[in-house]
Amino acid sequence: MTRRPKALTGLLRRYDRPVRDLALRLRELVLAEMGPCHECLYDAGYTVALWYSYTGRLTDGVCLIAVYTKHVNLGFTRGSTLPDPHRLLEGTGTWMRHIKMKTPTDLARPQIHDYLRAAIADADDDPVLAEKRASPRRVVTTVKGTSKKRPA
Repeated sequence: MTRRPKALTGLLRRYDRPVRDLALRLRELVLAEMGPCHECLYDAGYTVALWYSYTGRLTDGVCLIAVYTKHVNLGFTRGSTLPDPHRLLEGTGTWMRHIKMKTPTDLARPQIHDYLRAAIADADDDPVLAEKRASPRRVVTTVKGTSKKRPA
């Protein structure tokens, strides 16, 4: 199990235990596939987002976890370019796609690993990202911002 930063524990406190546990389990899965890497925690007020990259820059993100009241999304910053053989990707934006997870069963699907590996391979194949990539020796967690407004 990867160390849980205190900042993350604090940010997730406002969510019910099932959603909080789902977010933490998804974090473990992402870190098992990507680590070591950079993790950026961001509180947008309506969601807590955990961004993952190899450079530490949000714009170079490979994937993210967005925590909502009733579910957790595993998002892919270049998801529109990823293969979707299992038809799990949702979203209509130019780049971003996500997989919605509401239960531990959703998270346990073996296909989740396939999507993560495809996103990592996509980032590895990008010559611009490859040039900037600086693999840390451990997971480096930063807090980029917190919302001034928090839901009651």
